[in-house]
Amino acid sequence: MRRGFTLTELLVVITVIAVLGSLLIPAVGMVKKLANDTKCQKQLGQLAIGLIAYQEDDPNNRYPGRLSDLMNGQKGAVLGRGLEKLLLCPQDANRGTKAGFGRDPTSVFFNEQYPELYDPQMSPAGPPISYLFEGSGEINPRQGTWEFFHQFVPGGNGALQPAAQIPPLGTWFEGKKYQLGFGNGGDKFSSSRMPLVRCYWHHIWTSPNLKTDAKVINVTWDGNVWKSIPFWEVPEAPQFYKF
Repeated sequence: MRRGFTLTELLVVITVIAVLGSLLIPAVGMVKKLANDTKCQKQLGQLAIGLIAYQEDDPNNRYPGRLSDLMNGQKGAVLGRGLEKLLLCPQDANRGTKAGFGRDPTSVFFNEQYPELYDPQMSPAGPPISYLFEGSGEINPRQGTWEFFHQFVPGGNGALQPAAQIPPLGTWFEGKKYQLGFGNGGDKFSSSRMPLVRCYWHHIWTSPNLKTDAKVINVTWDGNVWKSIPFWEVPEAPQFYKF
């Protein structure tokens, strides 16, 4: 005659299942994150192709005013309508509806939401977006940002130039192009490593982890998809950043 399980045997089986579940859940989460990382890199690669094509067609060699201009059907759009999903990182649980682009809004270092770069807050309002576009044609209303970029003598190895040499407010494209050419201390940055588009959703950047080995995903000014630490300038100009 076949007997049933004893209470002890049932408890052992339940315990084993619980242990296996506790081991599998983190593994499933890790696999999903890796899949999202890969998908995000592919999306950024497509956006990079669109940005390079747009710039090559633009008479002033500029990028679009906003990323969604790549696909909104306006003059210069190169990716076509219906591809707005490329603007949403699969790791972004907010699906492009939260300004700040994954940078911690409570951080003393990054307490700006950059509404002028957030398509839904622009006029006219654009689609949801997960990525920070640093080549935007929007005006940067923070004079201090431009003063920081322009305060060094080009090629002067950190030497300061007179305040009168600092230009007035300009677009993000203008400011970042100057930073590309003269760095943060007067020395040129590499266009194959300086970010143009950034995705912070794979690692939330905060003040406590300001200098970290964790990686975010970028499109560079050369159109490469490249992973870097959030504060990418640190390894590029170690003589300038001493923290």
